[in-house]
Amino acid sequence: MVTPLPRRRVVNVARETVTLDRLSGGRLILGLGTGRDVWREYSAFGDNGDPRRLARVLDEATAVLTALWAGETVTHRGEVIVDGIRLNPGPVQRPRIPMWFGTNRTSGAPIERAARYDGIFPLGMDPDGIARIAETVAAARGGLADFDIAVAAGPGADLDRLRALGATWAVREFWPGDRPDKILRVIERCAP
Repeated sequence: MVTPLPRRRVVNVARETVTLDRLSGGRLILGLGTGRDVWREYSAFGDNGDPRRLARVLDEATAVLTALWAGETVTHRGEVIVDGIRLNPGPVQRPRIPMWFGTNRTSGAPIERAARYDGIFPLGMDPDGIARIAETVAAARGGLADFDIAVAAGPGADLDRLRALGATWAVREFWPGDRPDKILRVIERCAP
């Protein structure tokens, strides 16, 4: 659900997401985050997993990705290096593919970053945390219009309460062994 953009070459992500956006008829939503080095997803490969550095790379790579999708010729020198690259064709969606940012925080830079874009996916968040995120995003954007808050909603989740807190999407997990009738009941309950 969340691509740790600092682990990926931004030009590859740009090309792959344009392909998916075109194949889906403009339905792609890209989940982004920094990733963490808890399971050595950086250090095991000789990469620097410092969280502040990963946040800088995420910010730079997101800006480069946005410019590439817009059809601009991009040159960038920083943690991310791009030298005169232009992506063609671009995505179906305009002005760009929507980006949601994953976080396990309720305040600070991750929430501010998400507020500049299209949505957020709070990871492991209780309803109070979701409410704090919604308040912070609404303050930064002047409201929650055109902003998505996608929450993980277990089988007993109170979807009405989550909606009242600002959630616009509820993501359900299903496991091997879950019966088809259980899955169908969830789909029917969530359908508009």
